[in-house]
Amino acid sequence: MITRFRRSASVSGLLAINCLASLAIASDLVPGAVVWAEWSTNDWHRGTIQRPCDAGMHVAFHDGDKACLNAASIALDRAPQADEIRPGVRVLAPWVISHLYPGQVVSISGDRAQMAYDDGDTGGATVRDLRIIGGDIP
Repeated sequence: MITRFRRSASVSGLLAINCLASLAIASDLVPGAVVWAEWSTNDWHRGTIQRPCDAGMHVAFHDGDKACLNAASIALDRAPQADEIRPGVRVLAPWVISHLYPGQVVSISGDRAQMAYDDGDTGGATVRDLRIIGGDIP
């Protein structure tokens, strides 16, 4: 069964990714990396990076579909390091059990991040449950 993730609002042109987090994630966006990627607006799926392409990286989704996507549409599927999460970093974060939504970290307190989701909602999430969106793909 493929888990699907809904994205509540388009963020094209609204990227505010912290530079240090971007560089750390960009180095991990390599062939073979397992990611969450945006198949269409509001529709995130799990996949694997296959190779570079004109727009950024070619992703083979686990349901068999394929797409060439830019970094703003890719989130590495791994828990972030503590130094990668800070206010302003764009992430996929849990809103309800088994659903991740895009948003921005507002603040950090211990192992919890306060979130501003793209649809205007706010909430909190455990840092280990976040997935950083984007990075500069070389």
